[in-house]
Amino acid sequence: MWIWHQMDFPHLNWNKVRYLIRQGASSLSKKDTVTKSVVLVISLLNASHALGIDNLNFPFKKHYEIYTVTGSNADEIEHAFNHDRPDHLKQKGFDGYTAWTYDFHTNDHSCELYEFSLAVTYTLPQIVVSDTSLEAAEEFRAYIEKLYRHEQVHCALTVKSMHDIFTAFTNGRDSNCSKANRRVIALQSELITNNEKFDIYTAHGEIELANSPFGEEGYLKYCDIPFDPIVILK
Repeated sequence: MWIWHQMDFPHLNWNKVRYLIRQGASSLSKKDTVTKSVVLVISLLNASHALGIDNLNFPFKKHYEIYTVTGSNADEIEHAFNHDRPDHLKQKGFDGYTAWTYDFHTNDHSCELYEFSLAVTYTLPQIVVSDTSLEAAEEFRAYIEKLYRHEQVHCALTVKSMHDIFTAFTNGRDSNCSKANRRVIALQSELITNNEKFDIYTAHGEIELANSPFGEEGYLKYCDIPFDPIVILK
């Protein structure tokens, strides 16, 4: 069995949400004065020996495409969110995006794994302002932090599913490989369904769940987003 699959999960028409959070309910915004929209691409390989991962036994890469939002006041920042985000986000009306690609190659009869890997790509905003504009930028902090958390859960859901698939193949080597293959097919479907359900339950991030029904909490640590939502120009 050789499988390569790519999927993405765009989120929130954040224009309304940015506004609501700035009003104290749930929302954010962006703008361009000093810097044109810049996409910073960072790739990190999560190696078990480097990050202390103790229960992921397959290669997992995270990529970060960070686009810059600037402005001297709240209105300019709000405008920049709409103007400076990447084209694929403009087309969908979203500020954040999580995409994943997985690849595995196995023996259908023995469940021996020849290849197994996962990559997750985040597309996320980061506000970059001078210290004189920091107060305006802080209006958007709650919104961006909420967006980051939402995308992190999508990653965790994906990592959990792929870990379950890897475990199914591993168990299949010692028992019934045909049963393991059927289990993997079900888990592939569950991966898509759980991400879709998560967006439905949260209205694409507008609502944060007090208790998740998906069991992804233990996988959030693998999906960290190591960036502050706001950076002050020195």
